[in-house]
Amino acid sequence: MSPRKSAHAEYAQCQRWECAARLRSVERELAAERRRRVALERALGEPGKSNVLAVLALVFGALSIVFGLLPYVGIVGFLFGVAAAVLGAIGVEKSDDRRMCGAGALCGVSGILIALLMVILVY
Repeated sequence: MSPRKSAHAEYAQCQRWECAARLRSVERELAAERRRRVALERALGEPGKSNVLAVLALVFGALSIVFGLLPYVGIVGFLFGVAAAVLGAIGVEKSDDRRMCGAGALCGVSGILIALLMVILVY
């Protein structure tokens, strides 16, 4: 084999090794990216899934406290409080976000008590 062919063969072999090394590094980067994506999906929960019961319980609970503090519209606060307590109780049983549902139920019960207290004090 001539020296020129030998040099060409060595050069081709080096190129194959460099390509293989680049391929391995790209594969490692892709695997790391897959691991990051899976971890992020686990942290965020299922994509597109929202916890409607928890949000409604918290919103109705906050509204029950606000309307419960207003004189002469305490009945609206009472109704919002009942809705928040019911949605929160259902959400604690069925939902993944138990803390938010519990907070909504607690706000609802607080709103009920505040509304009843305001009705008693005003009337």
